[in-house]
Amino acid sequence: MKNKELSVFDGPLAPYKIKQITVGASRTINLGNYESMRVDGSCTIEIEDPSQIAFARAKALEEVKLQMNEAYKSVKPNK
Repeated sequence: MKNKELSVFDGPLAPYKIKQITVGASRTINLGNYESMRVDGSCTIEIEDPSQIAFARAKALEEVKLQMNEAYKSVKPNK
């Protein structure tokens, strides 16, 4: 079976096209003494070229990681 383009889905109203992708992540960090901290990040990218979905996903994930690192650094407990 041939691999199909990710931007088109089969179905009764096909073809559907992916126009944007959203990547999000969160992490809860144990601070000890029954305290925790949660950091979140998300990024939405609009896609014009369906062949660029994997690239857009990678860039969005890169941005999410950056957001989470910056959020953690801004409230990081001093050890």
